[in-house]
Amino acid sequence: MLFSCIPPWLRLLSGYASRYRLRVAAGIGCSMAARVCDLLPMALVGLVINRMTTGTPAASEFVFYGLAVFSAFGGLAVFQSTSDYLLATIAQSIRHDIRMKLFAKILHIDTEIIEAKSKGDLLSVVTNDVDVLNGFFSETIANIVRVVISFAGTYGYLFWLDYRLALILAFPLPLIVACMRVFSHRIHPQYLKSRRAVGSFAGILENSLQGIPVLQAYCAEQSEMDRLKKESALYRDTAVDAAKTKRNFIPFIYAIAGISFGLLIGGGGWLTQLPGGPDLGAYTTFVLMGMRLVVPIFTLTFLINQLQQARAATLRVRELLSITPRLADLPDAMDLDDLPETVSFEKIRFHYPDHPELFSDISFTINKGEFIGIAGPTGAGKSSLIKLLLRFYGPSSGRIAINGKNLEELAAASFRKHVGYVSQHPFLFHGTVRDNLCLGSPKATEEEIRQAIRQAGIEEMIHDLPQGLHTILGDQGNSLSGGQKQRLSLARALLRDPEVLILDEATSAVDPLTESIIHTNILNLRKNRIIIAIAHRLSTLTACDRILVMARGGIVQEGPHQDLVAEEGVYRSLWHALQDAPC
Repeated sequence: MLFSCIPPWLRLLSGYASRYRLRVAAGIGCSMAARVCDLLPMALVGLVINRMTTGTPAASEFVFYGLAVFSAFGGLAVFQSTSDYLLATIAQSIRHDIRMKLFAKILHIDTEIIEAKSKGDLLSVVTNDVDVLNGFFSETIANIVRVVISFAGTYGYLFWLDYRLALILAFPLPLIVACMRVFSHRIHPQYLKSRRAVGSFAGILENSLQGIPVLQAYCAEQSEMDRLKKESALYRDTAVDAAKTKRNFIPFIYAIAGISFGLLIGGGGWLTQLPGGPDLGAYTTFVLMGMRLVVPIFTLTFLINQLQQARAATLRVRELLSITPRLADLPDAMDLDDLPETVSFEKIRFHYPDHPELFSDISFTINKGEFIGIAGPTGAGKSSLIKLLLRFYGPSSGRIAINGKNLEELAAASFRKHVGYVSQHPFLFHGTVRDNLCLGSPKATEEEIRQAIRQAGIEEMIHDLPQGLHTILGDQGNSLSGGQKQRLSLARALLRDPEVLILDEATSAVDPLTESIIHTNILNLRKNRIIIAIAHRLSTLTACDRILVMARGGIVQEGPHQDLVAEEGVYRSLWHALQDAPC
């Protein structure tokens, strides 16, 4: 019941902290002990003054009080440093846990969702927002403990010492609570808006950095600067609005602190000189502790800032974690135990979200040992067909079957592990050439790597690199040409020795001689696997067993190259256009 009263965003964070509950308890316990040590010298001062005003204490008593104060400061140093260390290490561990969970979530989100989101915004959640939560666990929790213990310990001791002075000091507390509620209510939407502005700016910046060569080529630097300036100004304005709200709040805190301390000095001093009033030691302790309470009061402003920033960051983290993949494996998903023998598309219809239907009623079957080509004009849906086979997207209706089993009822990884995929836009990761080659085959032997390199025709390329296989590739392999990236991506696919090899414009950027060598090597592999090749350059499909010709709406022709060239239709038009194209 008590847990259900906690706001959802705090419940999410407490769930991550629960793994480290013992260290959290130790950190908070040390912080509580530090606060006791912090308040103890002020209580001792009151005892010393009372002892001096009621008699003549011996020197040993002063030694005792001095050692007690020294011990309190020593305890404060030990407990506070230990608390800070424990909470900082916990914060780092939780930050790591949240980042890994976010990245794991992103890796399993549907492709259609990822493609619709800004990569920079996703990056902002995983980095900036999680860093805010790191501050929450390392600093905010410690500040909460300090404020709570300072208030509870001070007021508890002061009520025990003299309830009249304690009531004077407590009189302005309702005003503090009211101010905190108003400030929290106003600042939260501003911080949430600010976090979203950070994500939007990061998205545009990330996109701009990737497109610098294009911006320079089109002399579009200024227009892009203007776009970034607009987004940065939005972030600046939201931050300024939050600062204005904080500025308007601070005078109230000063006023309340002034009222509290003024009442203590004036009213407490008047009570102390009355018969039966507090003794001088108690009054002195009240003044010292009242001064110490001013710091926690001002800490409240900072604390509310931290809490609202953490709340805004948590909402963005929770928003990402709450995405439910539409194409996630079913709870009772089966593994594909056999090697893929047949791939069947059965009356497939498909459209991208918020777009008209791309194709409909597509049906065909590919058997093991077949080399199938897919041709057609741009926008016909050739690559989209492959995305359906890889379950990056799901069909609007119909089904795809592997060995007669519905692909949607299979665990996606159990089929994908049999696939070698070379995408239309090959992607290489920052790391060595070997790292990129072995991405899907971490246990590949040296001989297997050399064989894949030979089949992809990149022996000379590897030899010419400064450190060969150990050469570090830049971001997305930008140090390589388009053809080199394609061949390296092809070698990566061949290294898996896949039962299903998918080539989406895999050799469009290589020269004709290299392409011929690659295709000869691939044809030698066709006996024991399914090969699907998409190409605009139709000469690369002439050796296919069958070619599926797509136009807007579906498959309009099917057959071997010679038959398709001989009959009127889309393929013949494309072939003649290729022959007539200037060299």
